[in-house]
Amino acid sequence: MSFGFGFGPHMCVGLFIAKAEIEVALNAMLDLMPDLRFDPAYPRPVIRGVQLRGPEGVHVVWTPQ
Repeated sequence: MSFGFGFGPHMCVGLFIAKAEIEVALNAMLDLMPDLRFDPAYPRPVIRGVQLRGPEGVHVVWTPQ
C-alpha cells in the first residue's frame, strides 16, 4: 500500500484502478524499449526501508529505435 492512497477504512476507492492504469502504461512504455537493461557501469539498485521503499536511482541503457 501507499500512503498516497491511504490505508484501512480510509483507503482510496480508486486504488486498484490506479494501480492497473500504472501497470498498463509502464508495460506500454517498456514495450517501446525491448533491449532496456541495467547499466553495467553502475551497481544494481538497492531497495531500502520498510514503509517508503524504493531505490534512490536506477541506471539503465537501451538502443533508441
